[in-house]
Amino acid sequence: MRWNSDTNHRDFFRAYLNYCLTWISANSHSTTKSPPNIQMFAKKAPPDQSKMDLTCLATGFYPKHLQMEIRMNGIKQQSPAEVRPNDDKTFQLRKTVRIKKEEKHVFLCHVTHSSLTQPNIIKWDGTCLNCYEESRKQVAAVVVAVVAVTVAFVAALLITLLIYSHKTQ
Repeated sequence: MRWNSDTNHRDFFRAYLNYCLTWISANSHSTTKSPPNIQMFAKKAPPDQSKMDLTCLATGFYPKHLQMEIRMNGIKQQSPAEVRPNDDKTFQLRKTVRIKKEEKHVFLCHVTHSSLTQPNIIKWDGTCLNCYEESRKQVAAVVVAVVAVTVAFVAALLITLLIYSHKTQ
C-alpha cells in the first residue's frame, strides 16, 4: 500500500525493472542458438597399439542440451560423456569408443541439437591421426641401417684398395 501511494518511487522501479528485463533478454544466450561444429577422428590407443580411440567431437553449440551417438553399422556404441563448457560460453561434447585398427565397419556420429533442423550425421573417413608414427620410425630405422651398411661397404672397399695398392708397390 505504501509503495502504491508513492507514485514517483513506483514509476522509477517499474522503469528500472523494464530496463533490466530488456538488458537480460538482449544479453542472454537464451534466445541465441549456435549449431555445433562436428568432427570425427581416430588416434592410436596408448596402451594397446592394435587399437584406436574413435572420437566424435561437437563444439561451439548453445544451448547446452545436445544428443550424440556413435554407431557402428547402425548399432549404437556405449560411450559415457558429459557436456563441458567452452571459454566463449558455448559448450562441447566428446564421445570416444575403442576399436581395432583393422576394423572396416561404417562408423557414424549422430548429433541432434535444437539449432539443427534435422540430425547431423558425420561418417568417419577411416583415417587415424597418429597411427603412422610407428611406420615412420621403422622407415627411418631402415634408412639409417641402409646408410650404415653402405658406409661400411664403401669403407671396406677403400681399405681393400689401399691394401692392394701397397702390395703392388
